[in-house]
Amino acid sequence: MTITVTLQMKIKEARYAGLKQFLQANLPNVRGFSGALNVSVYYNTELGI
Repeated sequence: MTITVTLQMKIKEARYAGLKQFLQANLPNVRGFSGALNVSVYYNTELGI
């Protein structure tokens, strides 16, 4: 069974650094889950998403 999760969000510029630190600290855990094939993060600076 394949499950795809897509999250799209807008974040205030002042909060981006905190989100980036959170993702850097926690995404390795998610990538380590049994069966995890791919975890990617994309950031569009023009749209702020």
